[in-house]
Amino acid sequence: MQYGENIRLALQGLVDHKFRSFLTMLGIIFGVASVITMLSIGEGAKREAIAKYQDLGVNNIIIREKTLSDEELEEV
Repeated sequence: MQYGENIRLALQGLVDHKFRSFLTMLGIIFGVASVITMLSIGEGAKREAIAKYQDLGVNNIIIREKTLSDEELEEV
């Protein structure tokens, strides 16, 4: 068999079984769409979580002054 004949047989099979071909294509389309949707939701959730952590200021250090008593100064 040659490639041309294989392609002709494949196309003939698609034409002979239109409904089966339609259902197969529909399943592939829904499968790919669901995978893309789940990856997009995961990436969006990841970005939102990172943004919330950055808003909290986890990369910042806050230093405040405190007056020490004489006893606390002795300990230091």
